[in-house]
Amino acid sequence: MQRHRFRLLLLATLLLASATFGADRFNLSSTHDVGERYMDMRLLGTVEIPDDPVNSIRVDEMSGLAWDEDEGLLYALSNRGKLFHLKPEFDGNGRLVDVKVLAAFRLRTRYGRKLKKPYRDTEGLSLLKAANGKRGDSELLISFEREPKIARFDNHGYEIKALPLPPPLDDADRYDTTNHGLESVTVHPRHGIITAPEVPLRGNDGITLYNLDGKQWRIPAFPVADNAIVGMETMPDGDLLLLERAFSSMLSPIVVSLHRIRLDDTCRSDGGRKPAQSCASRPVAIMSSAKGWDLDNFEGLAHHRGNRYFMVSDNNRFWLQRTLLSYFEVLPPETATAEGRDTGKKPQSGIGKP
Repeated sequence: MQRHRFRLLLLATLLLASATFGADRFNLSSTHDVGERYMDMRLLGTVEIPDDPVNSIRVDEMSGLAWDEDEGLLYALSNRGKLFHLKPEFDGNGRLVDVKVLAAFRLRTRYGRKLKKPYRDTEGLSLLKAANGKRGDSELLISFEREPKIARFDNHGYEIKALPLPPPLDDADRYDTTNHGLESVTVHPRHGIITAPEVPLRGNDGITLYNLDGKQWRIPAFPVADNAIVGMETMPDGDLLLLERAFSSMLSPIVVSLHRIRLDDTCRSDGGRKPAQSCASRPVAIMSSAKGWDLDNFEGLAHHRGNRYFMVSDNNRFWLQRTLLSYFEVLPPETATAEGRDTGKKPQSGIGKP
């Protein structure tokens, strides 16, 4: 994304909104409390992560997330080629109340050299072998933006192997700009590794997801200016959960949305042909700074357990922005929320542990 433009626009927006800073626990919404339902999402807590250095590495600019069930760790990836080991903490009701930064590492080549510009612009994060009941064998799957690439790393940040990209993802000239590369990546049990550029490739008339075997899925466009796909995660039932962000000017709100996508054969194409139709999609949550949401630059998404997820914001190394880690549950749709309307209902008592 165009970070300098985002900083200036966000500065003006946040000054106008008189946002608050500094608390470890953070109120993401002024209209919905932790534990309440909003659309098809239940809020389960948000905390602000300070940027104090760990291992002499500043904790900031988080753009990717992934949960390692075997290790009990939440990995966070910085777009400056840094990797963090996080330990989220929950209360007795399963709400996120704190997070500890346990370790920080610089991403390195297989020969031990630190990644440097432009090869360190890491954005998307997923995991391999992280829930097989065996500790010590987890691998990180990382997507890169400025130099389109997907590679495997160990959990201390050393590269293992780069994976070949299929056409048209292997052609850097097809991307809209160098800041609109492979922003997200996930591993699907049926379709393998799936990724997407932040905005459609040149010549494409819509948003498309790609797997490494050359299959493509067309995604319905979300009708908000400057909308971009910034995170993606595979859900337990095989649907995809997309994290999207839109920010166009200081006179326009920040909009962060979550959409559930059903991948099926009707919206898939092989061999470079464009899909005939778009995949089925429904909104899980659409959050706007114009409607009581105190949002930041959310870019990372990770499945935790059951139908619970984390998302994190990139503070762009800018003093007025924050690194927010938010926790939420995706709920079954209600009739009243079938088209994205908020029911305003209170949740049933007892949230339960994650």
